[in-house]
Amino acid sequence: MKRPFLWVGIAFLCGALCPFLFSSAAGCVLAAAGSLASLSFLAFRRSWAWRGFVLSAALLIGVGSGEHYRKNEENAVPWLLTRQELTGTVALVGGQSFRLKVEPPGGGSFYCQVFWEGDGMPEPGQELTVRGEIGELSAADNPGQFDWKAYGRSQGLLAQCNADEIFLRRSAPPLLRWSSRLRAQIVVRAKALFSEETAGLVIAMLTGRKDELPEGVYETLQELGGAHVLAVSGMHVAILSGFVAFFLRRILRKKYAYGVGFCFLFFFGMLTGFPISCVRALGGYLLFAVGRLLGKRADPITSLAILLFVCVLLRPVQFLDFGTQLSFGAAFSLAAFVPAFRERKERRRLWDAARTSFLLQLSLLPLLLSRSYCFSPYSVAVNCLLLSGVSVFFLFCLSLLLLSVFLPGAAAALAIPANFSVELFLQLCDRILRLPFAVVVTGKPELWGMAAFYAVLVVTAVRSRHKGTHPLRGGILLLSVGLLFHCRDEKAIAFLDVGQGDCAVVLYEDTACVIDCGSSGATEAGSEVLLPFLRRYGHAGIDLAVVSHLDADHVNGLEQLLAAGISVERLLLCDYADGSAKAWVEENGFSGVWYSPKAGEVYGTEKLRFSILFPEEAPEASQNENSLTVLLECGEVRALFPGDLGAERLLAAARKAGSVALLKVPHHGSRFSVSVEALALLEPEVAVISCGRGNFYGHPHDETLEAYERLGIVLHRTDADGGLLYFLSP
Repeated sequence: MKRPFLWVGIAFLCGALCPFLFSSAAGCVLAAAGSLASLSFLAFRRSWAWRGFVLSAALLIGVGSGEHYRKNEENAVPWLLTRQELTGTVALVGGQSFRLKVEPPGGGSFYCQVFWEGDGMPEPGQELTVRGEIGELSAADNPGQFDWKAYGRSQGLLAQCNADEIFLRRSAPPLLRWSSRLRAQIVVRAKALFSEETAGLVIAMLTGRKDELPEGVYETLQELGGAHVLAVSGMHVAILSGFVAFFLRRILRKKYAYGVGFCFLFFFGMLTGFPISCVRALGGYLLFAVGRLLGKRADPITSLAILLFVCVLLRPVQFLDFGTQLSFGAAFSLAAFVPAFRERKERRRLWDAARTSFLLQLSLLPLLLSRSYCFSPYSVAVNCLLLSGVSVFFLFCLSLLLLSVFLPGAAAALAIPANFSVELFLQLCDRILRLPFAVVVTGKPELWGMAAFYAVLVVTAVRSRHKGTHPLRGGILLLSVGLLFHCRDEKAIAFLDVGQGDCAVVLYEDTACVIDCGSSGATEAGSEVLLPFLRRYGHAGIDLAVVSHLDADHVNGLEQLLAAGISVERLLLCDYADGSAKAWVEENGFSGVWYSPKAGEVYGTEKLRFSILFPEEAPEASQNENSLTVLLECGEVRALFPGDLGAERLLAAARKAGSVALLKVPHHGSRFSVSVEALALLEPEVAVISCGRGNFYGHPHDETLEAYERLGIVLHRTDADGGLLYFLSP
């Protein structure tokens, strides 16, 4: 078996993930099936049979390892959530929070994210007792939204705590204490030496902290596929290892040079909190050094397989994390996929860098689209520029930080080119984002599409390795990218959970209509909820936005999208006599078509009709009772959206609308918007209340819940059920 460690590692990984994705029984059945299949080969292909037995055994051992971790996790969660205080070791500090490593009685070690607003932050390695309110991490309540609970689970992070008191039980070990102080010094000196943008980049690259980045910098790089330079990755470790090895080999023997180099990189890992990419790179350096000392050449793919096995053994669930998948995916692509397309005869450095950047982006595209739902065609050029300059920038800034200790004036003068280059690069990124097709929204790719794309990728790579590159194979590979585009065929009404506010989205094939979007809570309704939802289903913008009135809990999410440059083609908003609507349109830079609707008018398409029920004429001002009320008609489905109307106006709207299948309950379930007579006329099958958990107003009121229950109407609430999808008939 060629590269046995690779196949054993993959089998072990599949087995370890079975208890989390399916069940332990499914993994055992798969291992048994593999063993039975291997038995059938004993008679005529013994080598195949033994390979099958080895892989089945690795799969079964992986299932056992994953099940053991899962049981420890299941025991740890209730133990954590029922505690009033926790005692553990500080593992990672960042901003106004830190991770506390605790060891539950059932076994294993897990983390709790502790938020502390008191004086001073603890240092990594300190043993603390923390007292405060302990709760679960928030799960994603809407399609496309970032799932903090799933992310935390992949990191071994099972709970969060708002600390009231912290007690120090034991100081940190000297080495961890020095690394903590060095991290603080890096932050202080970077802020004093560089501009705000440059300092934020340097701090992120050296310590992994992104909280010092100016607003918008991370988002810009993320849109262009260059945010990986801000994470402590294998690239940074490779740069440091090459820099250290260059000097150590000239003053020390080989075995001592590798040893000192590993100690230096290990200390760098302590400085950054040992992210998975850093652990992988450190392990790769160690295997490389051992191979050199033994006179062998370490095979990159075998090294990755060994590291994969070790990481799965430590925490299987971390391979469900996007960052871990990207880290190992990028390393595997550079080791196996990119070399298959390398020309044997001619090697041009610039062309090789561009080709490597393109192939790396292409191989990771399905993973990126499964989380971000979009990509930039210009990311290849941006990454080519980054890969060619980041090593020089990284080492130059690191040298300036060291120089500032002895010659602060000279370091400040030499920092000017670094500041200028960062400013120039960010301006270039901003210009690129203004180009046509700067961001292409694909939606979430289907699993079969990802599998088909990777099948084409593997076949193309194998053929290119043996027979050289060919334009036809390259063209087929590029065309297969179309398999990753989401087919926009949804027909549904979505009520998104934005906290205490309103947001409804109507998806009908290639049309996306939004009815209000805002929140009076802490939720960023536009950027964190609505935009990921639209992109998840393949919509780059909004075809029609309906604004019931201008209260913040109905419009501030739309304001966020307009500020981010998301296109809104048409807007339904009453032209209030006090000029507030016109002022809102101008302040938010709306450049589409603005309609001031009145009762009796109809907007939309033949298949998707928005009939205006209220107001009769342009109101004096934006008020709850003046809410723009629309009746949505799609085939046989009729849905009423009454904004924040009171009971009297709701009754008038019900007389105009007649019976409906779906009702958005007005004013978040307020008692002042309940009309039993109106509900009797509307006869809705389903009603939805949009409100926030534990909101200040007490919505929904008991009187509202009792009225709907008494009439037998199926009632859903976003505070209890999260985001809801009501599917329309074809």
